[in-house]
Amino acid sequence: MTALNVTSRFALPLLALLAFACGAGCGYRSGGQGWKGSSETWKSTEFLPATLTLVDTRSGEEVWTQDIPVGYQMVTRFISGGGPDRIQSPDRLEYQIFQNGTRYGKLRSAVAVPPANCRRWELSYRDAPEYAEDGMRNGFFGNMPPWLELPPRHQPDLSEDRPMYEN
Repeated sequence: MTALNVTSRFALPLLALLAFACGAGCGYRSGGQGWKGSSETWKSTEFLPATLTLVDTRSGEEVWTQDIPVGYQMVTRFISGGGPDRIQSPDRLEYQIFQNGTRYGKLRSAVAVPPANCRRWELSYRDAPEYAEDGMRNGFFGNMPPWLELPPRHQPDLSEDRPMYEN
């Protein structure tokens, strides 16, 4: 058996395994991928409208804060050594807001942040419910426009000129 036959015999299963591993571990998902240097995803929904804040633990100062719009997700990733100041802000936070469910996209915004041992995330929730600005509501069957409402239940006429019970 030649080396070419052995290589081609193992190439297809190896490529299939590699494709499966990339598909299962890549992309933005709620909470992030789970390894150092990976991105984190923060979702905002009608009943949990989120605000994300990064705090410098040395001073308690809010370094960065962002209200995440309802129906969207914030994707964040820290880049070690990407900041302008080696002491106060040696790292860089890259971030971008996407629609909920987006798996891939470029993080186009960035800000200098404190080092990893001097920062923490604070996730807070605004008063709920809060509806999406584009007028879409997430219903049982997916996004429903606000004009598509169920008819109100039949209510008895309780006006004063009409008796409540008729004999």
